[in-house]
Amino acid sequence: MKKFVLLTIISFALSFHLGAQCFPDRHNTTWYDGWVSCVASDNPNTERGLSHWLMYDFGYVYKMGQMHVWNANDIEYLDWGLRTVVIDYSLDGNSWTELGTFSFEQAPGRSTYEGFDGPDFAGIEAQYVLITAIDNFGGNCYGLSEIRIRVEGTAVVSTEEPEASDACLTVHMFPNPFVTRTQLKITSRCDEEVYYGIRDALGQVIVPEQKMTGSSVNLEFSDKNMAAGVYFLSVRQGSMISQHRLVKIGN
Repeated sequence: MKKFVLLTIISFALSFHLGAQCFPDRHNTTWYDGWVSCVASDNPNTERGLSHWLMYDFGYVYKMGQMHVWNANDIEYLDWGLRTVVIDYSLDGNSWTELGTFSFEQAPGRSTYEGFDGPDFAGIEAQYVLITAIDNFGGNCYGLSEIRIRVEGTAVVSTEEPEASDACLTVHMFPNPFVTRTQLKITSRCDEEVYYGIRDALGQVIVPEQKMTGSSVNLEFSDKNMAAGVYFLSVRQGSMISQHRLVKIGN
C-alpha cells in the first residue's frame, strides 16, 4: 500500500498533570493530588530492578526539551519528595538510554510553589520518559506533584496506512496530531451501521456516540475548549468496538 507521510512541525508544552492546580505554574499542598509510591515494583528498564518509578508515554516520538518539576508539596509529607533520580528515555519502551542522574529540590509546602527547572533533553528524540527514584528526603513513601516537558520537533503521522483495520472496518484520522479539526474516514465492508464517539483520558465525553451517515466526517473542536493532550476515538460496528488515539496540540 502506498504510504504518504505528513510532517507536522510543533512546539508546545505537554503537561502531565499528576496533580491539580488553581493558578498557572503554582501547585496545591495535598499529597493525594500527585503521584505516590510506597511499594517498589519492577521497573520498565530492567537494569533498574525493583524501584519507585514513573513512566510517561507521549504517544508519538518527539524532540524533548526543558523539563519543569513540582516535587511533593504536602507540608506533612515533604520528606516524600524525590531528592535524587535517574532519568531514562526510549523510542519503543523496551530499549532505554540514560539521560543522567539529577538532584531535585525539596518543595516548600506552600500553595505559591512554582516548582523548578529539571534537566533539558536538548532535542533528544523519544516517546517514553522514565523517572526512577534513587532516594528521597527521608520519608517512607516517594511522591511527586507534577512534571511538565516542553516538546519541540516533528511528529511523523501516516495519512494512508490505516490506523486500524479488521474484517469489516478500516479507520483513518487525518491530521493526527491536530489543532482544531481532523477528518475521520471509515471504510466499511460489512452491513451494520457504524457509530463513533470521543472521550478524554479521564473518560469524560467530548463527542457523544453518534451514527456515521457517510464514509467520512469532519470533526471540528474549536468550540469545545479542549486542552492539548491525548483523546480516544471509539468506533463501533455491530459487536466490534475499537479505540484509536487522537492527539491535540496547542494553537
